[in-house]
Amino acid sequence: MRILLTLMVFVLAGCSTLGARDGSVETPAVKASLMQESSKGRFTTTHPVSQWWEAWQDEDLRALVASALRDNPDIAVALARVAEARAVVRDRQFDYLPSPEGTAGFEQQRLSREGQQPLSDGRSSRTYQAGFDAVWELDLFGRISQGVKAEKARLASRQADLAAAYTTVAAEVARSYMELRGSQLRYAIAQKNVDAQQQTFALTQNLFDGGRSNALDLERARAQMETTKALLPMLQGDIAASINRLGILTGQTPDALRVRLSTVRPLPSLPPQVAMGKAEDLLSRRPDVAAAQQDFVAASADYNIATTDLYPQITLQGAVGFLSTDFASLSTGGTSTYTFAPVIRWPIFDLGHVQARIDASDAVAQQKLAVFQKTVLGALEETDTAMVRFAREEERRARLSTAAVANAKAAGLADDRYRAGLDSFLDLLDAQQRQFESEDRLAQSDVQNALYLVAVYKALGGGWDLGAKQ
Repeated sequence: MRILLTLMVFVLAGCSTLGARDGSVETPAVKASLMQESSKGRFTTTHPVSQWWEAWQDEDLRALVASALRDNPDIAVALARVAEARAVVRDRQFDYLPSPEGTAGFEQQRLSREGQQPLSDGRSSRTYQAGFDAVWELDLFGRISQGVKAEKARLASRQADLAAAYTTVAAEVARSYMELRGSQLRYAIAQKNVDAQQQTFALTQNLFDGGRSNALDLERARAQMETTKALLPMLQGDIAASINRLGILTGQTPDALRVRLSTVRPLPSLPPQVAMGKAEDLLSRRPDVAAAQQDFVAASADYNIATTDLYPQITLQGAVGFLSTDFASLSTGGTSTYTFAPVIRWPIFDLGHVQARIDASDAVAQQKLAVFQKTVLGALEETDTAMVRFAREEERRARLSTAAVANAKAAGLADDRYRAGLDSFLDLLDAQQRQFESEDRLAQSDVQNALYLVAVYKALGGGWDLGAKQ
């Protein structure tokens, strides 16, 4: 006994060097200079609105996002995971209390003649039992409290995952919608140019029939017209794909929105300014950062749980009830019985396994910390890149707009000069082709600019107030 007590003191002294972890981790300060575009007027430091898609003032987009946030399968999965985590927390909190169980039993026994006791009245006996058992673990070293803390952190992580799902789904709907309206815009531009090129081809055909043009000009006009026509089926495919994608995102069959969204509408105009909030608040709005941080908190609590195996686990066990050989007298005073048994469990001779589990828990916590740090860096990179790309695309679009206006004027002049016999037919075709390419590039830039703005909102942690749906 003295040796055992000495060993207990030695082990407990060694345990004190491990130390518990609280799982706290600081997010780095975000410098305002990181988001370098914020000082150029396009972005403001006012608090961002949660439903950022409202800034486009597009009824179809608003309705699609609302439908997706309500019926999207990924959000349904995230909601179920939150409900699961909340139930687990509730279950772990009951560990603070004794766990009672009602018991009842009946036993009938018949002994062999040789096994019958000398003073027994017979070979058969019956026993009736009813009562309550209870087990209560004392949380002396934090096993229960750390378990509750771990599950609460996992719940917070699942809630952050749900917020991330809202953000991602809203961004995907906006992205697919912009691609849809962009493809419809490009289709309209291509169809307009096909119509113009058909007129040019018809004019060339008339001139050729009248002997005032040649076969080379006729085939050049035909080739340019057919090349532009070839874009139409591809853009129709892009339109169908975007509509199908929006159907899936809103929890419907792929073709559920085909009739509604096939009506051509213009690409929504960008808002004049983008509210991005203060740079130092960025990381607190990012759900992926919050999830990674809570995962580290949970892993730290798991480590603390593992270290409690170095300490004794004290459990109080007890039972009260009745025991009788006669069912009719089961509840009388003379049949009452009780037991009380404190139990100490301590793997003192199996510390190798305990230390291995502690080391494994420590490694998991280190992994979660590294993931958190990586997530923070990724969030900063994503945000700055999205803002820079959006700003640069706006500069590119401004130049493409100027080029499109110039090419439209050049095409008009080339048509007038060709009809007047001042320029060759090749000059007219070249001017028309440049006009179409310029208009198409401008349309693509409009779409890309909208997609970059969606990326900005998503990088800023868009959908900030949607956590209330949890």
